[in-house]
Amino acid sequence: SPGESPQMVGSAQVELDLMPVDYGAYWIQPFQADTFTVGKAYTFAWTTHGAVTSDYYSFNLSLVEVEANGVLKDIEWSKVVEVKCTSDPEVTIHRYYGDVDPPCVFEYQITADSSLAGKNVVAICSWGDAMDLPHYMASVPFTYSAGRRLEATQADASVGFGFQSMGHKEGFSPQAQAAFQELQQHCSAEPLRYSAGAGVNYVQLMKNVMLPGAGMVMGAAMGGQNMQGSFS
Repeated sequence: SPGESPQMVGSAQVELDLMPVDYGAYWIQPFQADTFTVGKAYTFAWTTHGAVTSDYYSFNLSLVEVEANGVLKDIEWSKVVEVKCTSDPEVTIHRYYGDVDPPCVFEYQITADSSLAGKNVVAICSWGDAMDLPHYMASVPFTYSAGRRLEATQADASVGFGFQSMGHKEGFSPQAQAAFQELQQHCSAEPLRYSAGAGVNYVQLMKNVMLPGAGMVMGAAMGGQNMQGSFS
């Protein structure tokens, strides 16, 4: 209270561990915001640290609605799956990190029903490691549409990165290609190529944290109990 001397009631510690890039866990598809159609099967893909090619692993996959303010709301779909890690995935690995080989990939097809139409969602993948510590990994937000966007994207060459198998186009749009050709006239005779990339895999270790059951997916999934584990 005002006028009283401050008292220490607790302390906290933050530890940052720098790990090799091939220890990272990340989503391969979806890898950027996009719009999908309910009732269509999409191949979701991800990789984790320590996975062995051709071995099967257990994951819990969930589709969780995201409110306009970014708060995770309701679990719209959830399923425990057994998936094999493959070095020959069906999806395109648009990028991977460092000089390491492309990782082995987990793939699973998800078909959303009409209840997700018009909603912004994230895919959450959770699993336990060899030390039985829980891990949670959320994808970028994406939107489910009730319309038949597939036909529109197949005829639209301006669509950027996305799920190729669902008609999305890979690479630069015709307008972008024309703009780059125009810019080359102002440069040297040699074609110029630029590449830039950056990424951080942030893992937060939490112990004995009480989360409310409402408004946060982790608290809801754990029934409002104390939580501990690593979160990517």
